[in-house]
Amino acid sequence: MLLTLTCTSPPATDLGYLLHKNPAAVRSVPMSWGAAHVFYPEADDDRCTAALLCEVDPVTLVRRSRGGPFPLAAYVNDRPYAASSLLAVAMRKVFGTAMRGECAQRPGLPQQRLRLSASLPVLPSRGGEGLLRRMLEPLGYEVSAAAIPLDEAFPGWGDSPYFSVRLSATCRVQDLLGQLYVLLPVFDDDKHYWVSKDEIAKLTGPAGEWVAGHPERDQIVGVDASAAALDRAARRLHLDEMAPRQRERVRLVLGALTYADRRLSGYDAAVLAEVVEHVDAGRLPALEQAVLGMAAPRTVVVTTPNAEYNPRYPGLAPGAFRHPDHRFEWTRAQFRAWAEPVAARYGYAVRFEPVGEADPALGPPTQMAVMHR
Repeated sequence: MLLTLTCTSPPATDLGYLLHKNPAAVRSVPMSWGAAHVFYPEADDDRCTAALLCEVDPVTLVRRSRGGPFPLAAYVNDRPYAASSLLAVAMRKVFGTAMRGECAQRPGLPQQRLRLSASLPVLPSRGGEGLLRRMLEPLGYEVSAAAIPLDEAFPGWGDSPYFSVRLSATCRVQDLLGQLYVLLPVFDDDKHYWVSKDEIAKLTGPAGEWVAGHPERDQIVGVDASAAALDRAARRLHLDEMAPRQRERVRLVLGALTYADRRLSGYDAAVLAEVVEHVDAGRLPALEQAVLGMAAPRTVVVTTPNAEYNPRYPGLAPGAFRHPDHRFEWTRAQFRAWAEPVAARYGYAVRFEPVGEADPALGPPTQMAVMHR
């Protein structure tokens, strides 16, 4: 994955002072997943470009992976190639001093507004070009985004969710780097888990002012609530093509099931399909209170993988989870040990049903609890 940062304000080589990287040298920094390299393809008074190249080791990623949605998912993914949260991590480590606006040799330089541009040749945007523009243009960037086709030899296949992106503005280096650091995980939208307050502060703390005033701030702060996924759901449901009366029956809400939300009250049923295993064990009581206590529908359906069935999946290593974001996977006994007391606590009766063809010894691939009152 690659990020280039270009300055065209003379003397453009001041970019080296701001980034704390000498244009005449190559700097390599080891990362847990490979290495990050900083070098300068060009460096003169009129134009200076710094490149951050992340060399991601796919084997290391596989070893760190906890599985995936299909047996080869850990081997077949875009992590080594497309700008993502891994690039944000590298930026923080390599350009941390620049992102804090520090320059001991030239103390006043970080506050100067320079003519800057940044290029990301391969950037995933699950919300398409629209999301890119909604996030970047309010910050004052001129945005150029070209969709990358799935296969140039077969144009009929359409475009991929990847874009070649260039943004330019007259701004501080600190602002450009800090905003990209926060927004890259939003565009990537690969993580789906509860975010603690300290993680949110780590992302938005240095950029509190611009995040608070951004018109799309809910997507920024709520990245793990996956607003981009709601956009995808709206497209798949063809909400814009529905008749008005039908459209009124569908409402997509940005939120998190670990927080009580009165918007979810009053429904007949709630379905938590493959949800609980994505929640940290310490946050399950909050989910229970939000769904069974606050929303309190008459029926709650919960499905979750049956860990006993995992040996039937070819290529899934012993002890590995089916998806890298799973916090746990329960056996049938563990699922019952959780569901029965929780249902009783909130006044529900519960029954258990198989999902999929059951193995005589290991049970079904997925297990379901139906809570009703």
